[in-house]
Amino acid sequence: MGIAKWRYISQIDHVLISNRYKSNITNVKSYRGADVDSDHYLVIGVFKSKMAIKWNNEEKLKATRKFDVEKLKEEEIRKKCQKKQRSKRSKGINTIQENSLKGAIKSGFFPHIL
Repeated sequence: MGIAKWRYISQIDHVLISNRYKSNITNVKSYRGADVDSDHYLVIGVFKSKMAIKWNNEEKLKATRKFDVEKLKEEEIRKKCQKKQRSKRSKGINTIQENSLKGAIKSGFFPHIL
């Protein structure tokens, strides 16, 4: 019962949200008497986010590949990697991807240290 003449006072509790997130709203309540100096009521909603990550099998395989950099301590493998990198640079194959360390490892060292 409300205070005004002991009747129930209609309180509308709506939250404006796009259709994409409507299933994330779990509970909405309006509260009278919130001291906000307004004729509006305080509306509180519980929003539980459901985040989904899309994985492809190919992406999983790429993410789990690891390089065995300990193999670079072996003289023979290190010389093979250096030789391959020098030959690529002499041919002028120096793309933006190869400028990064990760790109260089993938392109030059990949067969030797996988």
